[in-house]
Amino acid sequence: MKLRSSILYTVVPWLVYFIGETTGYLAIGCGGALLAMLVPQTAGWYRLKWTDWTQSVYFALVLAATWRPAFYTFLSFRPLLGPGLFLVMTLVSLAVGRPFTNQFAMEEIPEDYWTDPAFPPHFAVVNRILTSAWGLNFAVILICAWLAREEMLFPGWVGKGISAGSFLAVVVLTRFFPRWYEKNVYCPKPVPQPLPEIKV
Repeated sequence: MKLRSSILYTVVPWLVYFIGETTGYLAIGCGGALLAMLVPQTAGWYRLKWTDWTQSVYFALVLAATWRPAFYTFLSFRPLLGPGLFLVMTLVSLAVGRPFTNQFAMEEIPEDYWTDPAFPPHFAVVNRILTSAWGLNFAVILICAWLAREEMLFPGWVGKGISAGSFLAVVVLTRFFPRWYEKNVYCPKPVPQPLPEIKV
């Protein structure tokens, strides 16, 4: 079966996790989330990406914390763990020259684009910008989570509002910036040349 990218492969594990968390079965939620990621990969429906490996680490760490009483203190840092791991993932992907957004973009771009020698450099620029924007978003969410944990944000919804706004902004940027860049930088419309003067 053809490999394909779908938001479901990212959303379903988190949905399973949150169901387990809200019903008081956090360990089952973590195990179910890991299973929901493993099945599509094993069946060949989906290839795990940087983001998938990162959330796998998150689910595995939280699962370990639920099994060992000595790790319960670790659970108090759980709001910091998610954005912290994703921030590290983003920085590592940029440091090794493989921005994590590359993996998603390459599945969406027609093969015809790659025959143009000018395309790969533009592709790299766009994804460095997008990955950096996601890194900034994870940093904002991490800071808000830390301030909330230290009870330095009042009322409590302020941090959640800032985090949600940051996430929404980067989603919109990811959706529209590549199209804007393609239209205005990669293949802008030629500037109309003035008509030559006709001398009589």
